[in-house]
Amino acid sequence: RTTDPNPGRILYRRDYRNAEKVFAEALALDGNLVEALNNRGVARMEAGALEEAEKDFQEVLSRDRVSEHGNARLNLGLLRARQLRWSDAERELTTLLEDDPGHPRAARERGLARMKLEDFAGALEDFLLVLREDPKDPVSNYNAALCLLTTNRRDLAVRYMERTVEAAPESEEARKARRFLGGEPAAGGIV
Repeated sequence: RTTDPNPGRILYRRDYRNAEKVFAEALALDGNLVEALNNRGVARMEAGALEEAEKDFQEVLSRDRVSEHGNARLNLGLLRARQLRWSDAERELTTLLEDDPGHPRAARERGLARMKLEDFAGALEDFLLVLREDPKDPVSNYNAALCLLTTNRRDLAVRYMERTVEAAPESEEARKARRFLGGEPAAGGIV
């Protein structure tokens, strides 16, 4: 049994095996701890136990409407993406965005799923939604640029690539953007 007064901290330390145990202990004491159920699902997902994680997220969603529903829906969308089930990921994230239209992480993750589905116009809308709230988000800037390239808007794509480099110069996205701006092929051959 843990003596940590903040068991969520174990998740942030990426100690998923112990985090799962801590949340299971909490649930054994009180099965109504919806946040612990969702967090156990996160620990399981991060540890690679996707089926068990899915059960936890679905259990949260089956409960009466609680504040943890949004987190469980986001996590279920992330789980679907890990399973490479892009349509399902998009559907879960769309459901979350219908309830919470300004949820930036859900919009960014749905944009990434839409890119996998080759819905570049829809993905661009999602990335622009994120950028309205956080203009320096490197993932959204870089992927907005990629979406713009699919519509032959190289001029705008260059601006978003430049914003990626300025916003997060040490990020993986900035590295790829610098390659693009320098004329080198980016990973995956997109230039």
